[in-house]
Amino acid sequence: MKEMLDAAVIIGDASALPVIADCDTGFGDVSVVSRMVQSYERRGIAAVCIEDKCFPKRNSFRPGQSLADAGEFAAKIEAAVAARTDPNFCVIARLESLIAGHGLDDAVERGKMYAHAGADIVLIHSKAPSPVEIEAFAARWRRAGQTVPLAIVPTSYPDLELNSLDKGVKLVIYANQLLRASVQAAQLTLRSIDSTGSTKSAEAYLSSMREVFELTDTDAVEDLEAWFERRVREWHGDDVTPLERARPREAGQ
Repeated sequence: MKEMLDAAVIIGDASALPVIADCDTGFGDVSVVSRMVQSYERRGIAAVCIEDKCFPKRNSFRPGQSLADAGEFAAKIEAAVAARTDPNFCVIARLESLIAGHGLDDAVERGKMYAHAGADIVLIHSKAPSPVEIEAFAARWRRAGQTVPLAIVPTSYPDLELNSLDKGVKLVIYANQLLRASVQAAQLTLRSIDSTGSTKSAEAYLSSMREVFELTDTDAVEDLEAWFERRVREWHGDDVTPLERARPREAGQ
């Protein structure tokens, strides 16, 4: 949990946007889930998402999926909701019924339980090659009179069009596309260097150093350093810089 929390905090510090943290199955039993919510909320994260698989979890796109008891997971959702102090902090319940091959009926029933337990959002996950399973779940969800909004993660069904989404789907999480794109870009660049012996052919699609400096707000850092040096000179009433002042003086000076 600490490694994932630290990463979420770094992302949150770098952006003014709300951060949703994927917290796997909650990292352990109900006491750990409660502590997890408190830790993420205290560090400024906007939402946590936990899934109803057995601990330790397996990636949804790997074989050997095993679901947790639905009642046990619903109780964990209740504990997570009770642990927060800010009502705006969101608890997202992720459904893995379709991933584990348990079918639509199981998914709907589990979703109802998690919504009743207090989940702010229900995330319905699928690894089907088209959004047909997601669409079927959303239609059943609406017909059942459920008002808790849905979230989806379109990893395996890239043909999904946002303007065709069921109105109950309020959140779309592109969870790994940027990671996969960066892997592809890194491999392409290294292959280019290996085959040509230079970076010349890769420069066309590489970000400039100026872009990197803008992303890391380097100008602001240098402006602060320049202000600091100016103020030190003013305090001492001379033109000696902090760097020069820190140098050891030679004997006799």
